[in-house]
Amino acid sequence: MDEVKKPSMQSAILITLAALLDLLASFMMAASNTKSELLMTFVLCEIIMIACAVAAWVNYFKRYVNFAIEQKLRENNKKSED
Repeated sequence: MDEVKKPSMQSAILITLAALLDLLASFMMAASNTKSELLMTFVLCEIIMIACAVAAWVNYFKRYVNFAIEQKLRENNKKSED
């Protein structure tokens, strides 16, 4: 079996933080009565960023589950060889 590396959650965290910052900016713009076109642009970007963040977390957890299964299989193979 090929060695499977433990996945990094860095990209998922960064995308989530970017989505949160965009959400904060949207709230601030709504509170300051910004033009509706600009606010709608930020809201649409927010929806896209949330979808990207969810996809990044799903991808991370799929890779992590594959890693955990691979580790468990390697442990069981070592035990059966001993």
